[in-house]
Amino acid sequence: MISKRNDTIFIASQFLNALVFIIPIWIVYYQRRISVEQISLLVALQYLSQMVFELPTGALADLFGRKWSVALGYALWGIVGPLIIFTQGFAPLVMAALLRGYQTHSFQGRWKRLYTILTNRMTQCNHTVMYFPAIVFGFK
Repeated sequence: MISKRNDTIFIASQFLNALVFIIPIWIVYYQRRISVEQISLLVALQYLSQMVFELPTGALADLFGRKWSVALGYALWGIVGPLIIFTQGFAPLVMAALLRGYQTHSFQGRWKRLYTILTNRMTQCNHTVMYFPAIVFGFK
């Protein structure tokens, strides 16, 4: 059984993760390379690809197993990071945004599944705490 302290740390980490603190850093980084309109398009494409790939990644995880899906997500994470850092131009960044959308859903919910396995008690209160920032601030 998971301790009460770890339970609190898990809920706090999910709360902070839902605030998406990385977006201002993306904006500053991208402004040196592309226009504000292109940044908006990249963010929109990434979130659109997350919506499009949500069901296919779940189907692939059911077909090949969750471990394979998580491993694929981390492999794509390793590809997308350097692609964003080292490429020049807008087209490679569009490809990176689409891959990041797929990568996000290939291991989406892994912490929640781990929490459920460890505690076997995912309550409605915990769901509310985890999704509160996303609902209030409109992210994800």
